[in-house]
Amino acid sequence: MTNEKKINYNSFFESVAHHNLERFHSETIAWIFNTFPDTAKNFIKSIHTDISSIDKIELNNQYCWAESNQIDILLKYSYDSKNYQIIIENKIKASEHKIEAEKLKKGKNFDDYKQQLSEDEIKFLSKDDDGKVMLSQTEYYYLREKMERAEQIVDYEIKNDKPSFEANPYSILQKYISENVSTIQSSISKKSFKKDCIKFLNEDKNINAEYCSYVYLKPSRVCIDQEYFTNKIKNDLNSVHYYFDKLNAWNKKLGDNPWITITYEELIETIKNNDALNDKQQLKENIIIANAYINFIEDNIKEEVNLDDFNQNEEYARFDYFKLLFALVKTKFKDVSILNSISNDNKENSIYEYIQAGSSNGGIPLFAFYKEINLDEKYTFFSNMKDEVKKQKINIGIQVQGENFKYYVSADDYDNTKVLKIHNNINESDLTNNYEKFVQKILKEISDDTQILNFVKEKVNFTEYKNEGFNPNKTKTFYSRSYKIENFIENVEQPRDIIDIANEISDKVNHFVNFDLSTTIKNFTHKS
Repeated sequence: MTNEKKINYNSFFESVAHHNLERFHSETIAWIFNTFPDTAKNFIKSIHTDISSIDKIELNNQYCWAESNQIDILLKYSYDSKNYQIIIENKIKASEHKIEAEKLKKGKNFDDYKQQLSEDEIKFLSKDDDGKVMLSQTEYYYLREKMERAEQIVDYEIKNDKPSFEANPYSILQKYISENVSTIQSSISKKSFKKDCIKFLNEDKNINAEYCSYVYLKPSRVCIDQEYFTNKIKNDLNSVHYYFDKLNAWNKKLGDNPWITITYEELIETIKNNDALNDKQQLKENIIIANAYINFIEDNIKEEVNLDDFNQNEEYARFDYFKLLFALVKTKFKDVSILNSISNDNKENSIYEYIQAGSSNGGIPLFAFYKEINLDEKYTFFSNMKDEVKKQKINIGIQVQGENFKYYVSADDYDNTKVLKIHNNINESDLTNNYEKFVQKILKEISDDTQILNFVKEKVNFTEYKNEGFNPNKTKTFYSRSYKIENFIENVEQPRDIIDIANEISDKVNHFVNFDLSTTIKNFTHKS
């Protein structure tokens, strides 16, 4: 028996800094900024391009925070007699989750924020009084910062000035102080002083128009040859809110996208300029740790990933590909405005859409186009998890997940809905059979019979309805009819051209968009 020691060839960061640990990376980056001030200044200068030298940037004792008020990384600094901040959304995960716009209001109406928000922003946030307006993370944090800007500025300056201000040439409250010096006494309460300052700043819509910058930080971006796309295609992509250089989720109705997209490697290259990570005034162990983290990023995260290279950062490369494919499909519609819009006259003819990095059954990206249908009371299919009859509302649409093209039907509230077990003395099997027959009728009419049946015959063996290509779900309400897109990425050495795939998908989506579902549903004979 030998006493040989086991050697661990993995570094500390290779063992703990897995690329999905978002908070770990945010805390590490914030620590580097706070420990090595010149790294923060290098980064600030790269974002705030008016700054000619890092020597002109002023930093307070603490100037960078991780996970502050739901912001991944917050960086504050002063320059040219003004205070500024940079909000960094550290998007380790591939897609942004959605946040209800209602959370921005704090008990008020959006019209109460006319001093902070533009007319277009208020209109967008108030566009549907009957439903929920959902915002991406970058949309939400941008709007929240605008709405709370005055309060944030006052909190920051009162905290640092306590609140004399005369010694701080960068205070944007100097104007207020000088104009109201007679009313501001040393005995004034902090609460009253803060309230007056916030009111003053909100009344001045021009205060620090460049006060905040927004950075969307992601591990890598998919390598796309933009020269391949014509100017017309690029313009079409812009019309559906897709931009090659801005990869966050942003609705054009909110105005120009203010977020700057950068990769981890771009961040690392910027902050290590001027030998900033080898500051001899810092502890030796801090220098070792910071440089080890930099080396880990350089060795493990690529700045660009080719579409056929999914060994590293596959989640990001695949999702970027899907975002581009999703946008290309939308550009093929004769009326692009039909997407992302709601018809006030007939909401059931509206087309809804979404894209996400993965689903509950896997990490493969997907996108969908669908219609929401309110069913007549005679269609009693669903219950909640307590087996109570539930209001009937279904989604009918098209979903693309990886190489799988699906026509589908499901309950609108999928996670909290199941097929009704018993109702009006009709037992579970009859109710399930009724729902299956209803779904089959819809899927049969909206789908491409020839392509699906050929696919089923050649490549698939469904356990049920295999001759028709139906994919039933015994425990949930999601039913589909599907086929596989030929020569899709990851499956062949030379995958099909992305525009060719987009054309195939858009033809079917166009057919679905123009299909009259009401007649099909009305003609279904329901067993009662």
